[in-house]
Order: sequence, then structure tokens, then C-alpha cells
Amino acid sequence: MPFTFSHPAIILPFLKSRKKNLFSATGLIVGSIIPDFEYFLTLSVERRFGHTINGIFYFDLPCALFICFIFHGLIKKPLLNNLPLSDLNILTKTCHLVKIGDFKLIFLADSRIVEPALYQHIHKHIGDVDVLFIGMECDGAPLTWLYGPLLTKKLPRDMDGSRRLAGSDCAKGMSLVDIFNPKEIYVYAMGQEPWVEFISSIKYTEESNPIVQSNKLVDICRERGMIAERLYGEKELLYEKNARRAEIVQ
Repeated sequence: MPFTFSHPAIILPFLKSRKKNLFSATGLIVGSIIPDFEYFLTLSVERRFGHTINGIFYFDLPCALFICFIFHGLIKKPLLNNLPLSDLNILTKTCHLVKIGDFKLIFLADSRIVEPALYQHIHKHIGDVDVLFIGMECDGAPLTWLYGPLLTKKLPRDMDGSRRLAGSDCAKGMSLVDIFNPKEIYVYAMGQEPWVEFISSIKYTEESNPIVQSNKLVDICRERGMIAERLYGEKELLYEKNARRAEIVQ
């Protein structure tokens, strides 16, 4: 690999293996790129000492240990402590309210209603909405599937599983419907589209829990006389509203 910072790609299988605790991620990453540091220090690509047997002991190993010491001793904790909000800036549960005059649309991509009182409190401030978009990928991956490399400590399995990257099932989705009283409900952000397969492992069948749960919600809403649909691919929604101004509330 001619590009130095592509070298860590070769060690990813070690970090994903079941025996990943046997390996130091810092050591593997630094070790994969340290032979090329000779180029940066000498400002020349003609030197090859870092890629020799002697170079491993006289250049690579001392430089790697020094960089690991600097990272863990001086950089890591201040870096984590000064991330936004002094914590991980995880926004996957962010909801958006769009107001166009008196017309309101609310987007709840990954909301999983743990405490209805929270949403009831929000309803007191915004009132009923006209259109509700809700994510119902209700299985979700464990927290560490996405944020594992950012965590400083290994999570217990039960804690990891209880903080899944999941949306609402039918019961939780209907709780949101009952709170916000929308006229239209659209299930979205399911990851059903074939191109999403390349960035996730989601492959649905008609028996998959998210499909079963979203079908139930759509059926219940339609029985109540609401417009309800699970979106797939692309859909254009047109509304004729005379609105003076548009407002986005996060």
C-alpha cells in the first residue's frame, strides 16, 4: 500500500476478532504505519531503513513506543474530555420538528419511547402534528457495533444489549401516534433499500421482526382512518398549504 494511512486497514480483522482483547489497537495501528515515518522525518522517499531488520529495532520500535506513550499519556484523556458536551457526541436519537406555518411534520428516525412522559411533555409545547415519520428498525445492533472504538472501557454484555441502536416496535410506535395524533404516519429509515446492504448487514424477509412490527402499526393506523405507509426507495409527498414562514425546531 503506497499510502501510509491506509496501512491500518490490514489490522482490522484483529480488532473484530473474538480474541481482540489480546491485541492493543494502538500498538497495531501505530506499528502498521511507523516504518513510513522515516519518510516524514527525512522528507525523502528514498530512505528504506525503517523497512529493514535493523530498522525494526533501532527505529520502528523506539518511535512506536514513543508515539504510544504520547497518545495514552498526554493526548487520549484530554481529547475525550473535550469532545462536544464533554461526552461522546452521539445524535442518533435526535428528533426534528418542521413547522410551515401551522403545518407540522415530526421526524422520529430512531426514537424508542422508553418514558412516555417525555414525549407528552414535548406535546404540551408543540401540540398535535399533521405528519409523523417514524423509524421502526426495532432490533438494532448493540451499542458497540457502531460506537465501540470510541468507548474507553469495555461494556458488559447486558449493558451493551440494553442500549441497542433500535427504533420503535408496534407498541412503542403506537404510543407516539397516540401522543401526537398525526393525520399521516410514514415508517421510514428501515434500511430496506438494496444499496444500504453495502454499509450494513440488514437483510429483511417478511418474517423479520421490524417488518412484522411495522406492518402491524400501518394496519392499526389505517383501521383508525389515518394515512399510513412504510416507505421504500423514493416517494414524493405534496402538500398545498398557505404558509407565511418555515421553521425548523430541533
